[in-house]
Amino acid sequence: MGHKALTDRAHTNNNMESFFGALAVLLALAQCVPYIYDILRGRTKPQRAAWLIWFALGGVLVFSQMAKGGHASVWVSLMHMAANLTVFLLALKYGYGRFTKLDWGSLALAGFGMVLWWYTKEPATALLIAILVDSIGVALVVKKAYREPHSETLVSWVLGVGVGLSATLAVGSFNPILLAYPVYVMANSALTAGTIIVRRRMLEPVLPPAEELRLEGEPV
Repeated sequence: MGHKALTDRAHTNNNMESFFGALAVLLALAQCVPYIYDILRGRTKPQRAAWLIWFALGGVLVFSQMAKGGHASVWVSLMHMAANLTVFLLALKYGYGRFTKLDWGSLALAGFGMVLWWYTKEPATALLIAILVDSIGVALVVKKAYREPHSETLVSWVLGVGVGLSATLAVGSFNPILLAYPVYVMANSALTAGTIIVRRRMLEPVLPPAEELRLEGEPV
Protein backbone atom coordinates (compact mmCIF):
# COMPACT_ATOMS: atom_id res chain seq x y z
CA MET A 1 0.00 0.00 0.00
CA GLY A 2 2.87 2.33 0.78
CA HIS A 3 4.43 1.50 -2.58
CA LYS A 4 1.14 2.32 -4.32
CA ALA A 5 0.95 5.66 -2.53
CA LEU A 6 4.46 6.55 -3.66
CA THR A 7 3.63 5.51 -7.21
CA ASP A 8 0.47 7.61 -7.24
CA ARG A 9 2.35 10.58 -5.87
CA ALA A 10 5.06 10.28 -8.54
CA HIS A 11 2.39 10.02 -11.20
CA THR A 12 0.68 13.15 -9.86
CA ASN A 13 3.97 15.04 -9.83
CA ASN A 14 4.65 14.06 -13.45
CA ASN A 15 1.19 15.23 -14.44
CA MET A 16 1.76 18.57 -12.71
CA GLU A 17 5.11 19.03 -14.44
CA SER A 18 3.52 18.31 -17.79
CA PHE A 19 0.64 20.68 -17.03
CA PHE A 20 2.89 23.59 -16.10
CA GLY A 21 5.19 22.84 -19.03
CA ALA A 22 2.23 22.98 -21.41
CA LEU A 23 0.95 26.14 -19.71
CA ALA A 24 4.36 27.76 -20.17
CA VAL A 25 4.29 26.92 -23.88
CA LEU A 26 0.78 28.35 -24.28
CA LEU A 27 1.78 31.54 -22.47
CA ALA A 28 4.90 31.80 -24.62
CA LEU A 29 2.73 31.57 -27.73
CA ALA A 30 0.32 34.14 -26.32
CA GLN A 31 3.27 36.37 -25.47
CA CYS A 32 4.41 36.47 -29.10
CA VAL A 33 1.07 37.32 -30.68
CA PRO A 34 0.56 40.89 -29.37
CA TYR A 35 4.28 41.67 -29.73
CA ILE A 36 4.39 40.68 -33.41
CA TYR A 37 1.02 42.34 -34.01
CA ASP A 38 2.29 45.62 -32.55
CA ILE A 39 5.47 45.39 -34.62
CA LEU A 40 3.48 45.06 -37.84
CA ARG A 41 1.28 48.00 -36.79
CA GLY A 42 4.30 50.17 -36.08
CA ARG A 43 3.67 50.46 -32.35
CA THR A 44 6.51 48.27 -31.11
CA LYS A 45 10.05 48.69 -32.40
CA PRO A 46 12.24 45.77 -31.27
CA GLN A 47 15.85 46.33 -30.31
CA ARG A 48 17.71 44.55 -33.12
CA ALA A 49 20.91 43.68 -31.27
CA ALA A 50 19.00 42.27 -28.30
CA TRP A 51 16.86 39.95 -30.41
CA LEU A 52 19.90 38.77 -32.38
CA ILE A 53 21.64 37.88 -29.12
CA TRP A 54 18.57 36.05 -27.84
CA PHE A 55 18.14 34.04 -31.03
CA ALA A 56 21.81 33.02 -31.11
CA LEU A 57 21.65 31.84 -27.52
CA GLY A 58 18.48 29.80 -28.00
CA GLY A 59 20.33 26.73 -29.16
CA VAL A 60 22.76 26.92 -26.25
CA LEU A 61 19.96 26.99 -23.71
CA VAL A 62 18.12 24.10 -25.30
CA PHE A 63 21.28 21.98 -25.42
CA SER A 64 22.22 22.76 -21.83
CA GLN A 65 18.82 21.93 -20.37
CA MET A 66 18.42 18.73 -22.37
CA ALA A 67 21.90 17.57 -21.34
CA LYS A 68 20.91 18.04 -17.70
CA GLY A 69 17.76 15.98 -18.04
CA GLY A 70 15.15 18.68 -18.52
CA HIS A 71 11.91 17.64 -20.20
CA ALA A 72 8.82 19.83 -19.84
CA SER A 73 10.89 22.91 -18.97
CA VAL A 74 12.84 22.61 -22.24
CA TRP A 75 9.69 23.33 -24.25
CA VAL A 76 9.86 26.98 -23.24
CA SER A 77 13.45 27.29 -24.48
CA LEU A 78 12.44 25.81 -27.84
CA MET A 79 9.53 28.23 -28.11
CA HIS A 80 11.75 31.17 -27.21
CA MET A 81 14.28 30.24 -29.88
CA ALA A 82 11.63 30.16 -32.63
CA ALA A 83 9.99 33.35 -31.38
CA ASN A 84 13.31 35.19 -31.14
CA LEU A 85 14.11 34.31 -34.75
CA THR A 86 10.74 35.63 -35.91
CA VAL A 87 11.07 38.91 -34.03
CA PHE A 88 14.66 39.40 -35.16
CA LEU A 89 13.68 38.98 -38.82
CA LEU A 90 10.89 41.53 -38.35
CA ALA A 91 13.29 43.82 -36.48
CA LEU A 92 15.50 44.04 -39.56
CA LYS A 93 12.72 46.08 -41.18
CA TYR A 94 10.73 47.50 -38.28
CA GLY A 95 13.35 47.63 -35.54
CA TYR A 96 14.65 50.38 -33.30
CA GLY A 97 17.12 52.76 -34.98
CA ARG A 98 20.52 51.80 -36.30
CA PHE A 99 23.19 49.68 -34.68
CA THR A 100 25.05 51.95 -32.25
CA LYS A 101 28.48 51.54 -30.69
CA LEU A 102 26.72 50.15 -27.62
CA ASP A 103 24.92 47.60 -29.78
CA TRP A 104 28.12 46.49 -31.48
CA GLY A 105 29.91 46.34 -28.15
CA SER A 106 27.08 44.26 -26.71
CA LEU A 107 27.21 41.89 -29.68
CA ALA A 108 30.98 41.55 -29.32
CA LEU A 109 30.63 40.77 -25.62
CA ALA A 110 27.88 38.26 -26.38
CA GLY A 111 30.09 36.68 -29.03
CA PHE A 112 32.89 36.37 -26.50
CA GLY A 113 30.48 34.61 -24.18
CA MET A 114 29.54 32.21 -26.96
CA VAL A 115 33.23 31.40 -27.49
CA LEU A 116 33.58 30.71 -23.77
CA TRP A 117 30.60 28.38 -23.97
CA TRP A 118 32.15 26.55 -26.93
CA TYR A 119 35.32 25.80 -25.01
CA THR A 120 33.70 24.88 -21.71
CA LYS A 121 31.85 21.86 -23.12
CA GLU A 122 30.17 21.60 -19.71
CA PRO A 123 26.38 22.09 -19.87
CA ALA A 124 26.00 23.67 -16.42
CA THR A 125 28.75 26.23 -17.05
CA ALA A 126 27.39 26.85 -20.54
CA LEU A 127 23.95 27.61 -19.14
CA LEU A 128 25.30 30.13 -16.64
CA ILE A 129 27.38 31.84 -19.34
CA ALA A 130 24.34 31.90 -21.61
CA ILE A 131 22.24 33.59 -18.94
CA LEU A 132 24.91 36.23 -18.41
CA VAL A 133 25.11 36.88 -22.14
CA ASP A 134 21.32 36.92 -22.42
CA SER A 135 21.22 39.63 -19.77
CA ILE A 136 23.15 41.87 -22.16
CA GLY A 137 20.11 41.79 -24.45
CA VAL A 138 17.83 42.49 -21.51
CA ALA A 139 19.92 45.54 -20.58
CA LEU A 140 19.56 46.89 -24.14
CA VAL A 141 15.77 46.46 -24.08
CA VAL A 142 15.38 47.94 -20.60
CA LYS A 143 17.47 50.93 -21.70
CA LYS A 144 15.20 51.42 -24.72
CA ALA A 145 12.07 50.91 -22.61
CA TYR A 146 13.30 53.56 -20.18
CA ARG A 147 13.78 56.07 -22.99
CA GLU A 148 10.74 55.10 -25.07
CA PRO A 149 8.36 53.02 -22.94
CA HIS A 150 5.64 53.09 -25.59
CA SER A 151 7.93 51.34 -28.10
CA GLU A 152 7.47 48.04 -26.23
CA THR A 153 4.37 45.85 -25.82
CA LEU A 154 3.68 45.75 -22.09
CA VAL A 155 1.31 42.76 -22.12
CA SER A 156 3.97 40.56 -23.73
CA TRP A 157 6.41 41.19 -20.90
CA VAL A 158 3.71 40.60 -18.29
CA LEU A 159 2.95 37.28 -19.96
CA GLY A 160 6.70 36.61 -19.86
CA VAL A 161 6.49 36.61 -16.07
CA GLY A 162 3.85 33.90 -16.33
CA VAL A 163 6.04 31.93 -18.74
CA GLY A 164 8.94 31.96 -16.29
CA LEU A 165 6.76 31.05 -13.33
CA SER A 166 5.07 28.17 -15.17
CA ALA A 167 8.40 26.84 -16.44
CA THR A 168 9.80 27.01 -12.92
CA LEU A 169 6.91 24.90 -11.63
CA ALA A 170 7.40 22.51 -14.56
CA VAL A 171 10.86 21.56 -13.31
CA GLY A 172 9.25 19.65 -10.47
CA SER A 173 12.28 19.43 -8.18
CA PHE A 174 14.94 21.60 -6.65
CA ASN A 175 17.57 21.44 -9.36
CA PRO A 176 19.50 24.74 -9.54
CA ILE A 177 20.61 24.17 -13.13
CA LEU A 178 17.12 23.39 -14.42
CA LEU A 179 15.61 26.21 -12.37
CA ALA A 180 18.16 28.84 -13.37
CA TYR A 181 16.75 29.77 -16.77
CA PRO A 182 13.00 29.78 -15.91
CA VAL A 183 13.65 31.92 -12.84
CA TYR A 184 15.82 34.22 -14.93
CA VAL A 185 13.04 34.57 -17.55
CA MET A 186 10.58 35.50 -14.81
CA ALA A 187 12.96 38.08 -13.33
CA ASN A 188 13.96 39.81 -16.57
CA SER A 189 10.36 39.95 -17.76
CA ALA A 190 9.31 41.52 -14.46
CA LEU A 191 12.15 44.06 -14.72
CA THR A 192 11.21 45.04 -18.27
CA ALA A 193 7.48 45.24 -17.52
CA GLY A 194 8.16 47.28 -14.39
CA THR A 195 10.35 49.70 -16.32
CA ILE A 196 7.66 50.20 -18.96
CA ILE A 197 4.92 50.81 -16.37
CA VAL A 198 6.95 53.23 -14.27
CA ARG A 199 8.26 55.23 -17.21
CA ARG A 200 4.85 55.50 -18.86
CA ARG A 201 3.43 56.91 -15.67
CA MET A 202 6.34 59.31 -15.30
CA LEU A 203 5.88 60.58 -18.85
CA GLU A 204 2.12 61.07 -18.57
CA PRO A 205 1.22 64.75 -19.00
CA VAL A 206 0.37 66.39 -15.69
CA LEU A 207 -2.67 68.64 -15.84
CA PRO A 208 -2.57 71.96 -13.98
CA PRO A 209 -4.87 72.16 -10.91
CA ALA A 210 -7.43 74.32 -12.70
CA GLU A 211 -7.72 71.83 -15.56
CA GLU A 212 -8.16 68.95 -13.12
CA LEU A 213 -11.07 70.77 -11.52
CA ARG A 214 -12.71 71.35 -14.89
CA LEU A 215 -12.49 67.68 -15.66
CA GLU A 216 -14.21 66.91 -12.37
CA GLY A 217 -17.00 69.35 -13.16
CA GLU A 218 -16.18 71.70 -10.28
CA PRO A 219 -16.01 75.48 -10.56
CA VAL A 220 -12.58 77.09 -10.90
